[in-house]
Amino acid sequence: MRSSDAIRITVSSLFPVLGFLTAMAVGQQDPYRDLKPFKGKHYPGVENTTLDGKLMCGYQGWFSAEGDGSGRGWAHYCGPGNLFKPGICTIDLWPDLSEFDRDEKYRTPFRHQNGDTAFVFSPYNGKTVQRHFQWMRETGIDGVFLQRFGADLRDPTGIRQRNVVTANVQAAANRNGRIWALMYDLSGLNQGEIARIVIKDWKRIVNQLNISEDPSYLHHNGQPVVGVWGIGFGDDRQYTLAECDELITFLKSDPKYGNNTVLLGVPCFWRTLTRDAVSDQRLHQLMKKADIISPWTIGRYNSPDSAKRHAAKTVTPDMEWAKSNKLEYLPVIFPGFSWQNLSKTHDKSAELGEIPRLKGQFLWSQAVACRNAGARMIYVAMFDEIDEGTAIFKCTNNPPVGASSFLTYEGLPSDHYLWLTGLAGEMLRGQFPAEDAVPVGEPLTQAIAELAEKSSPSTGTSDAETLHQFVDRTGKYTIDGKFVRYGNGQVHLLRKDGKSISIPWKRLSLKDQRHVANIRLRNSGLEKIAEQEIPFQFDQPEKLRDSSGQHQMQGTYIGIADGHYVIWDQDGKELRLSPSELDQATRDLIRSIIKQRNQ
Repeated sequence: MRSSDAIRITVSSLFPVLGFLTAMAVGQQDPYRDLKPFKGKHYPGVENTTLDGKLMCGYQGWFSAEGDGSGRGWAHYCGPGNLFKPGICTIDLWPDLSEFDRDEKYRTPFRHQNGDTAFVFSPYNGKTVQRHFQWMRETGIDGVFLQRFGADLRDPTGIRQRNVVTANVQAAANRNGRIWALMYDLSGLNQGEIARIVIKDWKRIVNQLNISEDPSYLHHNGQPVVGVWGIGFGDDRQYTLAECDELITFLKSDPKYGNNTVLLGVPCFWRTLTRDAVSDQRLHQLMKKADIISPWTIGRYNSPDSAKRHAAKTVTPDMEWAKSNKLEYLPVIFPGFSWQNLSKTHDKSAELGEIPRLKGQFLWSQAVACRNAGARMIYVAMFDEIDEGTAIFKCTNNPPVGASSFLTYEGLPSDHYLWLTGLAGEMLRGQFPAEDAVPVGEPLTQAIAELAEKSSPSTGTSDAETLHQFVDRTGKYTIDGKFVRYGNGQVHLLRKDGKSISIPWKRLSLKDQRHVANIRLRNSGLEKIAEQEIPFQFDQPEKLRDSSGQHQMQGTYIGIADGHYVIWDQDGKELRLSPSELDQATRDLIRSIIKQRNQ
């Protein structure tokens, strides 16, 4: 998505050609043959029964890389002719792959300042999508709307790529306790293709993916959510409002494939039928058949002040119209915008960083404005959109040099926008103040420390009233604060200036993990263990398996309570397991630890 469909459609039109050639090479096999529901273990986290109180991100999942197995070349990295090299590319941000394993990185012709090869990622690689969702879990982002591009569903290779990415997203959401939903993007479709491509595809999704039974798939008002983006735009699209009406009716009313909560992605100025919207009253009639509307705001304002004015003049009356017509409203916010390199591939010019991020102030101002206008849900565009410079995932401050220029995060930690997006979700739910100034935490690691909801400093122990200097694992950053509580992988502190802050457990130094652990152990009734300094290394958890031997976790044995082994996972979360729940090797390991402690 989608500030200029003229450019986007032209670029996308290259990929079906590549897909057709690949399909010819592999034979005419059913591209849906591998579309199967996730069968692994679901880890609970974000509840999936409502969109209320949720902050969701768009997940494009459209990048491909040479060697990733998709057969789509450098899709969405490249210019015409699948060229991806210095001077010819379509991205303005470069992903930070410093955490990635070798099998997740794809070599490019680009070079960093020191001469090192620059690598990119591919969501066709399930390991990478798992990593993305882990970032969401670590920073409190609820989930994603996975884009499903109608234009990609014209050829077998495009279908197969979208299906693999969909399977990767479903698996990662289940494994990380996040939620997800499909959003069809109609951009680039011709007249007649909504029925021929999109409706046909949805039938295959329902028949083969069984999303209604997926505990990670987003529901709202008791029904699965499905989005349709691209309705009512006044940019000479080939499909018609009548076709869109047919699609909505199908998704709502079909006896087998209907009964869905339908979300519509519409133009920013849909209510007045001006500027980016069609001047056709039928759009309003069509919208009233849906359940949720989400106006596209990217590029419609360009500063914190203009975002605030937009909320007052447009969002507030939009929400009033929606409420009067029994529709819900999902506002869209974005961190900034830049598409210089994409524009160059079409002999056009654009400023690098056309809409400045202002170190997060631009994104935060929109979130606050939407919250103050009464929004109960927010959509952040996008998680991974580096073509138009709207990504919030980890991007590097050390991009390649040469004939192509790239934005950076202005020296901020690479996960700054992940952290800020997660915090915007807390603000949406009333767990953090909706103040105009962008939050500034004291960074405890290269991943900036996460501010948390206000908490009472009382824990019933003298330790909570003691000011302690907390240090991160690198030893570079410190915070003077009082331990308040532990929850969901976060250590919550009260700083000496009275502000609340939370620190990921695994970011703390070993000394401070032990300091917090002793307080936690005393509070949990394990006084005997807490009397001693904990004699094991938190950064080297053991591999522990359940009694079936099929499920494994990284954990640290703490002690015994009420006949159960007390184990903390890598995030410091406590599990109490009976010996019968663990396999023999794990029980033997724990016995050896007990024996060492008793020596």
